Parts: sequence; C-alpha cells; structure tokens
Amino acid sequence: MQTIVISDVHVSIGEQDIAAQKFALKIVKSLKPSNVVLLGDILDFGAISHYMKSPEVTSSLQDELDMGSAFFGSVRDAAPKALIQLVLGNHDSSRMLAYLRTKAVALNGLKALRFEN
Repeated sequence: MQTIVISDVHVSIGEQDIAAQKFALKIVKSLKPSNVVLLGDILDFGAISHYMKSPEVTSSLQDELDMGSAFFGSVRDAAPKALIQLVLGNHDSSRMLAYLRTKAVALNGLKALRFEN
C-alpha cells in the first residue's frame, strides 16, 4: 500500500503553484498509489481573502473553483483506483467560511458550497 500526500498547491495562484500542481500530478501518475491525501490548501480562495491581493492574480472565485475542480479530476485520472481523501486547510476552509459568515450569511449552508467525494 502506497500513500502520497499533497499539500499547499494553492490552485490558481501563479506560476510556482501551477508548477507544483503539475509536479504533484506527475508523481501521482508515475507511482500509482493506493491512497492520495490532499492535505490542505489545495484551493486558495484568494478572490475572497481579506488579505491584500497581488495585481498579477486576476482569477475570479469561479475561475478558482473551476481550476480546483479540474485539479481534483486530474488527481482522480492519475490514480483511478486510489482512495482520495481531502483534509481542508486554512485557505480551503477558513477563507470560505469567514467570507460566508461575514459577507454572505444567506449562502451559508448551501449544498453547492460543500466538498463532496
């Protein structure tokens, strides 16, 4: 049984993060593990962060969700038989929850905003 742990790829941030995503997928494809653990900060949610945004990062929240969905799909394609587990990090969960609790309370609890298998 082989497990690969991937963390902090921050989908959609910039060149370094795209390189990290590609590298992680290359490793998963070549090793074909039985388990893949996505250990937080796979998404960044920079568009809704209260921190100052870099002018180079112009992706919208929808862009980031689309890129995240594509990344998750690529992980599945790279390891079709693996058990894939997602552990949310501070960017994945805290930013979205903070935004929902402070600026979009009416959206809190929507099934569309939950992470599913």
